[in-house]
Amino acid sequence: MTEEEKLLRKVMDMMRLCSIEDHTPGRITLKVSALDLPRLATMIGGIGDVEGKISHIPGLKGYEPSVGWLGASVVISYDPSVFAYELWQDLCSPEKTPSLELSLIERLRALFDGKGA
Repeated sequence: MTEEEKLLRKVMDMMRLCSIEDHTPGRITLKVSALDLPRLATMIGGIGDVEGKISHIPGLKGYEPSVGWLGASVVISYDPSVFAYELWQDLCSPEKTPSLELSLIERLRALFDGKGA
């Protein structure tokens, strides 16, 4: 497994903890429950330079995290012509079959290769 594939799998594992709370084209709010926050924090810590890696994700324009008693959320601004809403839906899907995971890796690779997702 390449380093890129390891990173993509980590991102997919983290996204599994998220749910879509709100969406309008170009802006999505993801939520993580308070129960999953420690697990997410551990996953993020294992990635290293999170800010640097986020800045290299095609189509992402910015994000605003917030933490409260019931969990955390992040509002993400993105370019829907680059990072499709369907990709957000599939990334946040709690039910990931092996075929969906392979499809997600291919779509994320295409995104990073400049072919859109």
